[in-house]
Amino acid sequence: MKKKVFLTFGAMALTTCLIPGVVNAATSFYGMKDGITITLTEDVTLSDKFVVNEGETLTIDLNGYTLTGPNNNYAIDNSGTLKIIDNGQAKGKISCTDDSSSCIRNLGNLNIEGVTAEGPFVVVKNDVEGDMYGDLNILNSTLTSSYTKSNTGTIMNWGKAEVTNSKVNASASGIAIYATSGAKPGKNSEITLNNNILDGKYSIYEKRYAATDKNDQNVKDENAVNPKTSDMIMTVVLIAIIALAGMAIAVIKLRKKNA
Repeated sequence: MKKKVFLTFGAMALTTCLIPGVVNAATSFYGMKDGITITLTEDVTLSDKFVVNEGETLTIDLNGYTLTGPNNNYAIDNSGTLKIIDNGQAKGKISCTDDSSSCIRNLGNLNIEGVTAEGPFVVVKNDVEGDMYGDLNILNSTLTSSYTKSNTGTIMNWGKAEVTNSKVNASASGIAIYATSGAKPGKNSEITLNNNILDGKYSIYEKRYAATDKNDQNVKDENAVNPKTSDMIMTVVLIAIIALAGMAIAVIKLRKKNA
């Protein structure tokens, strides 16, 4: 039977940091057993990254509250099986402040459903390391990065990923989906996109990590919508309608003149 753990001021006694609302991952989250569900009952700021180890299974329910990452590391580093949801009536979010570390890093199996996450760098990095190959599924979520450079994306995928019915936002000079692969044989980057809204300077960007790398980036894009592309299509359609209307008026006038 799964236990439910509520992060209240009383639970802070389990941590070495007794400041209300701040959880020391090293002494609280690491001690949780497989199968535990963490349901937030208040906003939580992590003083260290939250690690799910290989072989562990965990669910985090934001429950309408905000989980804020540390200022010098990932908020979540998953090598196990992790599901992140938000069952709160007023939705919460995962918020990161470190502009040089990904907000969420995945080397295991990660499912993100109905979640809002934001940060100044990569929001979700689906990674490959050694024999570990990240498997990522994102559904009905909103991810936003304010990063202004073009050397990474809001989602950076090295492993296998599927993103469905979600909104992925990058800055005006950023990249929504960055698909990249490295040198390890057989570790292609695989990502399937289904009915998403991708916003940024580039919706999808594919690149091998190094020129000598042999792996591929395989992107399957099903009905992705880029707001800028949609605006361009609407503009073209309107111009065509106006042009056709003008031609129709000219024909009518010509007929009247010849009558």
